[in-house]
Amino acid sequence: MLKKIVILDKDGVINIDTHYPYKIEEIVFLPNIFKICRYLNNLNYEIVVITNQSGIGRGYFSTQDFLTLRDWMILEFEKQNIKILEFLHCPHKPSDNCSCRKPNTALYEYISERYCIDKSKSWAIGDKPSDIIAAKNYGIDKTVLISNDQVEETTIENFYRIHDLVEIKDIIKS
Repeated sequence: MLKKIVILDKDGVINIDTHYPYKIEEIVFLPNIFKICRYLNNLNYEIVVITNQSGIGRGYFSTQDFLTLRDWMILEFEKQNIKILEFLHCPHKPSDNCSCRKPNTALYEYISERYCIDKSKSWAIGDKPSDIIAAKNYGIDKTVLISNDQVEETTIENFYRIHDLVEIKDIIKS
């Protein structure tokens, strides 16, 4: 059976982006993130997190620091009765030119290798144009960009722009 997934970015979608947050005490979940994820689960979507974490490559924190934070975040979702199917990260700097850093698609392809994904029924939600471009390059056309003061203008076509996660309920309905 094909899985419907929603791919979420981490910083700026799940938690407030405080510039390379990697400590548990630095994480402030965005309002409504748990409510929206439960809503998506109730619509039979699986939640996948794909995040660029160049702070690792820049030496700001270690891979183990990030994995500790990731595991804690997964537990916080579980406490809210939300299962995270996968939580993947790219540790590279932009200058590394890797295949896994968004807008590249290696992490998306990894998901496809592990699971049977129905791209036509799946969504991606991000706070940067690179999140939307990566999803579209992978073949997920249903995308949502969360606007904030840091989002630059983009020439990307055919995506939803929202200001608050709660607006997802007006967009994703089945």
